[in-house]
Amino acid sequence: MFWEIVKGLGAIVGLVTGCFVIWERFYRFTPSAFIVASSISPGSPFKEPHLRVINRSERPIILKWRNETRANRLGLGKDLSLRVIIASLLDGESAISIDGNSDYLLPLFRPQNYKALPDEAELDVDIWWSFAQPLIWKRERKITLRITKRNLKYVVGGSDTDEVLD
Repeated sequence: MFWEIVKGLGAIVGLVTGCFVIWERFYRFTPSAFIVASSISPGSPFKEPHLRVINRSERPIILKWRNETRANRLGLGKDLSLRVIIASLLDGESAISIDGNSDYLLPLFRPQNYKALPDEAELDVDIWWSFAQPLIWKRERKITLRITKRNLKYVVGGSDTDEVLD
């Protein structure tokens, strides 16, 4: 009877240890990404949506996204230069490197059909990431972000009836 209890506890400890190892190797250093509001220039009261990506790993990551012009798709850019804004409107792929233990703000651009969308419409953006120098997992992983038009207005400091943001 005592030996059965010891084997049962050993099995539970082994299972917990295995789950921890899998979590640590594949999910611990997964970057997080979310939509925030940031001023378009220092001291400016006007805020625009940005995608904040936090790299929790010591190693740099490569962040990629596809520039698509489909409905309800948020555009993503490296910065606010004219070249980048135009590139976000054209089909193609963009990429940046984010250093270890750092975060990066990427400007988000509203879709062309933004004004016609109801407040309940979902806007989305997909990003793919991978380690620049992978140890185990070499395949790119995808992060999908979704937000309603109403919540995007709230994030950048507008209200439900604020027409300035449209």
